[in-house]
Amino acid sequence: MNKLKIFAPIVLRLGMVFVFVWFGLNQLLNQSMWVSLIPVWIVNATGISAGAFVVINGLFEIIMAMMLSFGFHIRLVATLLFLHLAMIVSDVGLSAVGVRDVGLMFGLLSVAFQGADIYSYDEVEIVSEMSPQ
Repeated sequence: MNKLKIFAPIVLRLGMVFVFVWFGLNQLLNQSMWVSLIPVWIVNATGISAGAFVVINGLFEIIMAMMLSFGFHIRLVATLLFLHLAMIVSDVGLSAVGVRDVGLMFGLLSVAFQGADIYSYDEVEIVSEMSPQ
């Protein structure tokens, strides 16, 4: 079983990728379903319509998920997604949705703590920098 530990970081990372791609695509394909979830204060503070904010948020989640899937700047991306979910939880509270998001937040925190793994672009760069020229 110890041989399987090497796969833990990539499995967790790809699980997070799945969640953010699913939500991001849903926001792009079903904007009207998500508009009511945008807090009024965000619209008032930014001047961006709720519909446009849903699209921006969906694109952000997909781009971050793709970066995470390839292992590109893992710590930064996982931290940004952690903070993104923290803002969502602060808005929705500890409802069923909020508690789920807290669980995802801790998964992202674990990914951020782990950083590069052997299946990430970041790790390839680290190894190539350490190789003798």
